[in-house]
Amino acid sequence: MTRQYLVNSSLKEAVQAAARSLGGQVHLRAFTRSDLERLKQPVLVIADDSRLDLITPDVLQNMRRTSRGGMRYSPFLVFCSRKNDIPIWRHAGAIAVPAGADRATVKKAMEEALNGAKTWVTAQSYVGPCRRSHKAVLAWRNRRSSDRAEAQAKAEKAAEKRSQTELSNVRVSSLDIINRRLKLSVTLLAGSSIETRRAFRDLVVEAQASAQALRRGDLAGVIAQMRREADAFLQNSERSTAALERAIDDFSDGVARSL
Repeated sequence: MTRQYLVNSSLKEAVQAAARSLGGQVHLRAFTRSDLERLKQPVLVIADDSRLDLITPDVLQNMRRTSRGGMRYSPFLVFCSRKNDIPIWRHAGAIAVPAGADRATVKKAMEEALNGAKTWVTAQSYVGPCRRSHKAVLAWRNRRSSDRAEAQAKAEKAAEKRSQTELSNVRVSSLDIINRRLKLSVTLLAGSSIETRRAFRDLVVEAQASAQALRRGDLAGVIAQMRREADAFLQNSERSTAALERAIDDFSDGVARSL
């Protein structure tokens, strides 16, 4: 099949990028059912389901079965706005993926549509690519989602391990003394040097290690908030200290309850 792409989609940039890699010519324009019925040669039709004028999965099958022109052998790639519509379009012989697909998924789907044209089925009840091949895109996308989730879990586990290692090397101090140091240090934080901001973060880490050693789990939430703010100050010394000051006040209240 000559690689011509008839495209009416909000993902046109992703489609164009994939087309440059796969080869062929992209035609960006709205089209109707009549336009498709007048096709002389097969093309890869790519569209958002919301932009398909009166073309439903049933209509797609009917057009393929009755057409004697290019439409009969034209693969379809549909970006579905509703997840439940994906299997319906696939059953009708289209490659269907979610409307929010990323560039890699768009390219893989286009490749699958082009490859499907090589194994075209023409039966009385169905005309289109072999539907078993549709499972490849779904399985590939599921693998990507699984890989991302696994990578995120590994990153979180590594971060937790680094955090625990860092805490194990920090001295344990009186929470009352740390509280007074925090209240003084926060007044010097805005617009400070990177050394000052690092020293403040180290003080928050000391508070976290000390609270753990003293079994003060009730302070874990507020210390976590202080640590997020301290980390943010490492990147931007001009940010407001309001949230950090509130967290330190909460920390002070928690420390006072044990005195």
